[in-house]
Amino acid sequence: MNNLTPFDGHILDLNVEQEVNRITDFLRESILQTLHRRGAIVGISGGIDSSVVLALCVRALGPQRVVGILMPERESSPDSAILAQKLADQFGIATVVPSWRKNWQINLALQLFWKILRAPWMDQGATKGAMKQSGGSSLHMVRSGN
Repeated sequence: MNNLTPFDGHILDLNVEQEVNRITDFLRESILQTLHRRGAIVGISGGIDSSVVLALCVRALGPQRVVGILMPERESSPDSAILAQKLADQFGIATVVPSWRKNWQINLALQLFWKILRAPWMDQGATKGAMKQSGGSSLHMVRSGN
């Protein structure tokens, strides 16, 4: 027996504010209570998907608990990086600009992700400046709005 709701045009009839609240409540509980993490790291490409994820995370956790990694797709317009930074600035989050962004590879992104999770500045909040990580990856920290 299938308990799934049939897919039709009415599936989009929803209370947007109620759904946003449901998603942000889930994110907050999952990240802070279930996973016992201090915040979220969001890859920002400048596209709609990462923009929505960023907006939901900031709403759920506040801008001080969200860090954005600027990582537009290699095939994307150069404007994508500009849009990603503007989005981060609008939400007031700190951003990380990987030096290898032009030579994008998923394994490098995953290595950087784990380094960021272990970085001491996650305990103190992001600040202006540059920080070198082991393994040759370079991170440039920028606090939005400053």
